[in-house]
Amino acid sequence: MVTSERVWKPHTHTHMAFFGITSLGYQDPFQAARIEVKKDRKHSKDKNEKCEERSVTIPALVSQHPYVSHERYQEMRNRHQNLRTPNETQRKPMTSAQQYGWWLPQDSKKTAESAYPWIECQRYPQLNSPMTQFVQQMCLTDKSFSLF
Repeated sequence: MVTSERVWKPHTHTHMAFFGITSLGYQDPFQAARIEVKKDRKHSKDKNEKCEERSVTIPALVSQHPYVSHERYQEMRNRHQNLRTPNETQRKPMTSAQQYGWWLPQDSKKTAESAYPWIECQRYPQLNSPMTQFVQQMCLTDKSFSLF
């Protein structure tokens, strides 16, 4: 009698868990949908070795002055953030609010309306409603007019 052993190997990106009763671990759908960024391999020879090309002096994030304006605070906070659309960072939309990112054009100079003309709708603003026009007309004709 020959018995064959099956070796269970966990997947790196598990897409389904059965009510948490399997030993697959916790699910992280945001991590699974994220696009991996390719790292630069030419500088990974020695981690302790300093590279002259990458040595850049960056100003301090924390100001030396105790009282700073709100504008300088916002600039310090937003300095190192790259604003990206969801389709640049993820493979698929994770929430319904992110689905708009897949309709945006890849070129940042183009607007969504120029890429997809059906997005733009004609607007017909109405400055005064019919009720407002009626009240204004009645106020002109009768000085004692009151709606209430």
